[in-house]
Amino acid sequence: MVTNWELNRNQPTAKFAKAIIDFLGYVPFSLDGCSIGKRLYYARLISGKTQEEVVKIVGCDKSNLGRIEPGFQKPLRKTREKIERFVEGALQFSPRLPDCASDAQCLATNTDIDNNYCFSPL
Repeated sequence: MVTNWELNRNQPTAKFAKAIIDFLGYVPFSLDGCSIGKRLYYARLISGKTQEEVVKIVGCDKSNLGRIEPGFQKPLRKTREKIERFVEGALQFSPRLPDCASDAQCLATNTDIDNNYCFSPL
């Protein structure tokens, strides 16, 4: 699996995000351009929180959260703002790679291979 990821043959699934970050010591992907649901899902996994814990933080019920994560439902404005704060907080405490926005080669490799994952290696 890791070899295929390193060779850009596939992307690791979201359930491996926390283990990959713990192993590498930094977040090797970008969530920019992902839907609110995918960002919420990755942030939840990265932070190690369950849906029940996130429901208490965000202030919506579990069934709504369960529809927001896969993109079946768009959150209301207030809920979206709380989700964005949770996502920012979850990613803020995860070590990140240095910003490479000015490096054209880095930008060229920061693309989604499969939109189902929205898990872009840098």
